Amino acid sequence: MRQEPIDYCLSTCSALVIPMGRESKSARQTRALEIHVRLKRAYPDAHCELNFADPFQLLVATILSAQCTDVRVNLVTPELFRRWPD
Repeated sequence: MRQEPIDYCLSTCSALVIPMGRESKSARQTRALEIHVRLKRAYPDAHCELNFADPFQLLVATILSAQCTDVRVNLVTPELFRRWPD
């Protein structure tokens, strides 16, 4: 039986579990890299549906997308960012 990518990630999640106690910066970076590698392997064609030009626009678009569809966000954000670029 074929597992869905997220099921595979969750079933092999030893590197994803946050250890008890304080985690060192090096250990956190290693764990983050392992999570990134596993997600990239599980979802090789993943891409963001939101249109943005910089990290701030992505943040605003993400917040807006919680309230409506990504399609609607992509319709309104060009005018929003034109009027209020900063």
